[in-house]
Amino acid sequence: MTAPAPAMPAAPAIDAAIVRYVQQHQPCRFGELAELFVDAAPLGVVNASHLQALQARLARLVACGRLRRMAPLRFTARGRGVRDRLRFIAGDEPATTDLSPPEACLDPHHPPTPEKGPDMAATRVKAKAMTTPVPQNRDDCAAYIRTLGDLQREFERQRADMNDRIAEITNAAQPVLAGLTERIDALRTGIQTWCEANRVALCGEGDRLGKTVNLVTGEVSWRQVPPSVQVRGAEAVLDRLAVMGLDRFIRTRAEVNKEAILAEPDAARGVPGLTIVTGLENFSITPFEAAAEVAA
Repeated sequence: MTAPAPAMPAAPAIDAAIVRYVQQHQPCRFGELAELFVDAAPLGVVNASHLQALQARLARLVACGRLRRMAPLRFTARGRGVRDRLRFIAGDEPATTDLSPPEACLDPHHPPTPEKGPDMAATRVKAKAMTTPVPQNRDDCAAYIRTLGDLQREFERQRADMNDRIAEITNAAQPVLAGLTERIDALRTGIQTWCEANRVALCGEGDRLGKTVNLVTGEVSWRQVPPSVQVRGAEAVLDRLAVMGLDRFIRTRAEVNKEAILAEPDAARGVPGLTIVTGLENFSITPFEAAAEVAA
C-alpha cells in the first residue's frame, strides 16, 4: 500500500505568504491559491490530502481574522466545485512582517504569476498617476494653505453670486408662473365639471363605450384609483393592532445593529461580510480667517 504524500508544511511563513498574496490580488480564488501553494510546491504527486491541507490552512487564517471568505465553503474530495467559486479577501488582523514566499512553499521554476481571468481583470484597479503638486517644505505648506483659503473664499463668493442671480430670476418669473398656474387650474376644473355632467353621453351607460373619450384636440379619461391605506397616529395604530392580535399587519424591519457590533467587536469579528474599520483618521485643513465685528 502506497504511503500518502506528505502534507504541506504548517510553517508560519507560508501563512504569511498566503495572506500577502491575497492582499495583493484580492478577491483571490481558491484554485489560484492551490496552483501556487500546492500544485507548484515540491510535494511529489498532488492528491486530495494536499488540497484538504490547504483548505485547513485557509480556514485557520479565516478563524484568526487574517483572511475573510466571500462565499460558504463547499469542498469536495478532489477540490472540484470550489476552485472558482470560493474567493478570499484580506481580513482585519494585520499580517506578519516577513511575508515573502519561502523556498519550501513555492517552486523556483514556477514563479507566483496569477492566472489573469475575467474576474481578476474586473476587480483589479490601477492606481492613478499622482499629478497633484505637493509642498516641499514648511514654507511651501503655509503658502498652499493660504492659497487654499483664497480659493475657498472665491468659491463662496461665486456661489453667493449664483444664488443671487437665481433669486432674481425666480422673483421675476414668479408672477408670470402664478398667473399661468391659476389659468391652468381653472381650465382643468371647468373641463372636469363638464365631462362629469356629460359622462353618460360621452361613455355610455355604465361606461360601456369605455372610459377614454377622444375630443379631437385631446382626450379625457377616468381611471380607478387603487385602494390605499391612510394612517393617522402611527404609534397608536401599532398599539391597537398588537392588542387586537393583528400582528400580521405589523411589519418588523430587521437590520444590522452597528452600534452593538462596535460595543463588542471581538464577538462579531470573522463574520463574512462584516468589516470593523478602525484606526482611520480625518485630516482637516482650516485656513485662518479674520473675524469682522460690527460696533454697536
